[in-house]
Amino acid sequence: MNNLLQLPKYGIKTFSVCCLSIFLLACQSTPGNKEPFVQEEQDSPKQAKIKEQALLQEQRAEDVLSSDKLYPLALLLPESNNVYQKYGIEFSGVCYACDLAKIKITARSIQLINVCDDKDVTTIPKLNAVIDGDKITIKTGQQLLIITKIDKAPIYQLEIKGDQLSSDNKRILKYYTPEKLIKKFEQHDCGDFQG
Repeated sequence: MNNLLQLPKYGIKTFSVCCLSIFLLACQSTPGNKEPFVQEEQDSPKQAKIKEQALLQEQRAEDVLSSDKLYPLALLLPESNNVYQKYGIEFSGVCYACDLAKIKITARSIQLINVCDDKDVTTIPKLNAVIDGDKITIKTGQQLLIITKIDKAPIYQLEIKGDQLSSDNKRILKYYTPEKLIKKFEQHDCGDFQG
């Protein structure tokens, strides 16, 4: 019986190598499964489209307003059909008090800039912006700003919900236009006025 349990020397080595090989091959992962399988949560096509549209709307809102500062306008001649005479520069805010605010919308904030001093800036963090047709809605911590294009010139009407935007020497008006177009609008010469 002892002879049956005895294997030749080369048989034990072969047997050991076979067992070791089987063990190593059994523990080795297959090339396709090198990482553990984790099922990722994927958006449905509808959810993906909604997310994509939201990102596009926010980008369009940025493109519409971030290229230029918005300059404040006053309603001068409500009955006029000529938009450049109907709206214009508010004389007292530019020549006397020098307290009007230009608005600059950046990717992360809204900046209120004094019309007479570009270095006098108040920055308000912006949470998000959404464009819906001719209306842009911007959410900050305490305000909801709705900027609606009311004329193709373009003229924007600003509506603020929540806390009013308040800052020294930066009064907010109801109407705005891109600063680069301001020379087209009705202007009163401040002359020698020392405001």
